[in-house]
Amino acid sequence: MNDKELFETYATGNGNHCPFCGSDNVYSLDDDLAWSGCMEARGTVRCTSCGARWIDIMTTTGLIVVSAPSPMELLAACAEEEEECV
Repeated sequence: MNDKELFETYATGNGNHCPFCGSDNVYSLDDDLAWSGCMEARGTVRCTSCGARWIDIMTTTGLIVVSAPSPMELLAACAEEEEECV
């Protein structure tokens, strides 16, 4: 299989199965993802069934706000950092 076919197989299984052997015995080798810039993270994954290793590349597609500072908190934080407030 070429890289495109492997990715399609992997993505079809939601990244939960090995793209080589199809096993669901996959786990991350990284305790933390390595972020490159703000929009992409990479993490090494290994299949314990066949021994394959690959790098997952995850991109930011959106965000969900869990909590946000009030306008007053934003102004205070901005003043503390001596940045121009908008």
